[in-house]
Amino acid sequence: MSKSNWDSQVTQEWNRNAANWHSRSREMWESGSRKTVLPLFARLVAPDSGPVLDAGCGDGYASLKLARQGYRVQGVDISDDMIQLANRQAAGVNGVTFQTGDVTRLPFADGAFAGILSINVVEWTEQPLAALEEFHRLLRPGGVLLLGILGPTAGPRGYSYPRLYGKPTIQNR
Repeated sequence: MSKSNWDSQVTQEWNRNAANWHSRSREMWESGSRKTVLPLFARLVAPDSGPVLDAGCGDGYASLKLARQGYRVQGVDISDDMIQLANRQAAGVNGVTFQTGDVTRLPFADGAFAGILSINVVEWTEQPLAALEEFHRLLRPGGVLLLGILGPTAGPRGYSYPRLYGKPTIQNR
């Protein structure tokens, strides 16, 4: 599958899933599987250390929480519908911006970020190594990457395994 075809299919799939994701986002970040992520990020990256990137920000829930804690946050997601949800929620919140983009090629300068948060994103990219290399490029020296990857027992992980064997798959459904 070509890069542009992969991106197009992933974008379409996440656009279809945006409302469902949004309906569950708050619970995941507040009391579910992601509840410890932002406290850990806050211990590793201070709000005054510089801008941070939420790579694969979805509906922007985590980005907005960080912005409310004093971080300057850039949220990026491949889904236009997710970015629309994020922008709607961002009304009146300072220090956060959102844009559509592919985490393997982002329009930011080398060393632009003090920290990068990327939770359950890299495993759904066509080329995970390209995403990691891009994060390395974007982090300033001494910057922190907090990367979450679904564990081997997580149900959605099964959707990513077939591509390791040359079978078509895009992402979690």
